Amino acid sequence: MSPLRPVRNRGGTLQWAAAILALQVTLLGSTARADDTELFLSNPDGCPIIDYARVFAASAVPVNPFDRTRNLSDVYISVFQPTSTARWVGNLKKYRSEDGVQVGQDGRPVIDPVTGLYARDAFSFWSALPDGDRVSDGGAASRLPIPSARRVFTDLSGNDLSRVDPGTQAVLDALTDVPEAERAAVINWALGRDVQDVDNDDDRTEARLDMGDSLHVQPLTVFYSGTIANPVAAVFLATNDGFLHSFDAKTGVENWAFIPRRLLNPLYPLFLNTEATEKTYGLDGEINLAIVKDDGRPGIDRASGERAILLFGMGRGGDAVFAVDVSDREAPKLLWKISGADSAFADLGQTWSPPVAARVKIGGTIRNVAIFGGGYDPGQDNRTFRQDTRGNAIYMVDLQTGTRLWSVGSKTARGPHDLEMRAMDYSIPAPVKPLDLNGDGVAERFYVGDMGGQLWRFDIVNGQTSASTLVEGGVLASLGGADKPTIANLRRFYRAPDVAPIIQNGKLLLTINIGSGYRGHPLDTNTREAFFSIRDFDVFGVIDRGAYLPPVSVDDLVDITNDADPDLPFASAGWQLRLVRGPGEKVLGESLTFNNTTYFTSFTPRETTSECTGGAGISFLYAISVFDGRAVTNFDSPVGEPLTVADRARTLNTDIPVMDASRFQMESGPTICAGTECLTEGEMERLRLRRSPLKRTYWFQREGP
Repeated sequence: MSPLRPVRNRGGTLQWAAAILALQVTLLGSTARADDTELFLSNPDGCPIIDYARVFAASAVPVNPFDRTRNLSDVYISVFQPTSTARWVGNLKKYRSEDGVQVGQDGRPVIDPVTGLYARDAFSFWSALPDGDRVSDGGAASRLPIPSARRVFTDLSGNDLSRVDPGTQAVLDALTDVPEAERAAVINWALGRDVQDVDNDDDRTEARLDMGDSLHVQPLTVFYSGTIANPVAAVFLATNDGFLHSFDAKTGVENWAFIPRRLLNPLYPLFLNTEATEKTYGLDGEINLAIVKDDGRPGIDRASGERAILLFGMGRGGDAVFAVDVSDREAPKLLWKISGADSAFADLGQTWSPPVAARVKIGGTIRNVAIFGGGYDPGQDNRTFRQDTRGNAIYMVDLQTGTRLWSVGSKTARGPHDLEMRAMDYSIPAPVKPLDLNGDGVAERFYVGDMGGQLWRFDIVNGQTSASTLVEGGVLASLGGADKPTIANLRRFYRAPDVAPIIQNGKLLLTINIGSGYRGHPLDTNTREAFFSIRDFDVFGVIDRGAYLPPVSVDDLVDITNDADPDLPFASAGWQLRLVRGPGEKVLGESLTFNNTTYFTSFTPRETTSECTGGAGISFLYAISVFDGRAVTNFDSPVGEPLTVADRARTLNTDIPVMDASRFQMESGPTICAGTECLTEGEMERLRLRRSPLKRTYWFQREGP
């Protein structure tokens, strides 16, 4: 068992039957992090703000700590409600999954089959009464401790955590942008007191039971001890009012919360909650978990040195990255924080790319590290082609100290970089994709896409003592504006690539699957988006930085869009599926590949009119062959009918984008879900999911000695 375990909430890629050597692919979950508020605020003239619960991030279904090949039946979902003011209301709710159907504490399904939204009479766990589609009712918000008992921490001095208390002068002094007379009121409000008497009952000391929204953050669960029936576990969630919350997974009661010092001043506009034309962001970055010195047994054994570390950025909220030790469920410790103000990280943009844990051998020592992209340059919101000045870098840091160990950036970058790449001119908001190729417990490879539509490959040369020779890399494919800078070709990669091994002609190769979509403007219809599968034939070798061939272009790929039975030569560079189900169809999430089938979702915006419409657009779930992109089942035709190009996808019952496709291994077998919707029993049978027990370790035949 590796002493470092990166953990994700959603399931893995491709299972292989034949073989000798394990390729353990580090696949860390992800969520949306673009300025998607135009989905909710850019309504036609006269249309009201949406008034029912929205789900944008993926559901979180914890892994069974006693059998890591399976998931538990608990489902944690972050919901939110858009408003026209600075502060959006959010909540965290708990449901159960029974054969792919979400049910409440009364055992009844909670999703309305007609609307695809939460039913009016849905009854989530942690709620005293049915809470339905009402965001602020029930859930974790209803279980917040009284303000005087809440344990809220901030980093007033270095990495030391202090209690947020209106009676602490140092806390009040940190609110430099807040009028002195209002500082105590702001802190009291942040702790949950109804200082503004929102309910008009003349009581300004009572609790206001509400939370900020988590527009782009997926809940994450850590199991500490106990049993499946009686677990000691915590659910972590970051919100746009600046809090990282820890909730008891069984009761929903908040254990503690952490708000970075840099987000204390931004509490003031949330406190005032005036009309706003732009969304307010705080902690908007996805959370990842690393288990250090993992002993393979359920829970966190601190006595043996086992540690649980949360890693997260700020998304749209800023340019900082944090590592918080949560090994003790009741006592968080801030390990490190870095930002673009640090000279060693001067090229950081908005920190959308969540740090991913890995193990790397530097010299003769194996180091626990975190790897992350430089983030997002907000200039990418401007709809035109650009070369970025922020975020066009990748960093590797020591997991426990945050010290920079290695980085790559442009030759014209601000900060120091150990590897300078001439083509690194575009920001990297996407997560990286570390791979352990030979099962030795250390990472040898990672892939990542950028805002120029480039797909990068980096090889870690373990054992090197110099940072300048630790990593080799180059551009594997150029599929967007970096190759053809016209509006129609400005394809951007916001999500991590889905890396899946396949065997063809008796040879092993890797397919790197990735879709493009303008997440800064999800209603955009000007870019011709596509889903790509790029073949990497050099599975185990290291490609020197100067030995890269010209990148694969769109013209080099087989276009399978209108071909129901494509024929791909083995030596092909890969295939492309143009997204043509409607104007502006795009991929906004990460794909998922296993059993030789690649799943991904797409979103097509509705045509706007002068009248209020029922929603923002149409979402689709694709299920296609990883080998050549052909349909693998009839979603809406009788079994036995010839497969057509239309059979590649089916419509999802929702009007806002569904992000990642997720696999959950339940007692009844594998289940594929997209948002709140899962494949039916019949669909899973057609896809042979019910016949194939899946595991997270993948086996291969290595070529040669």
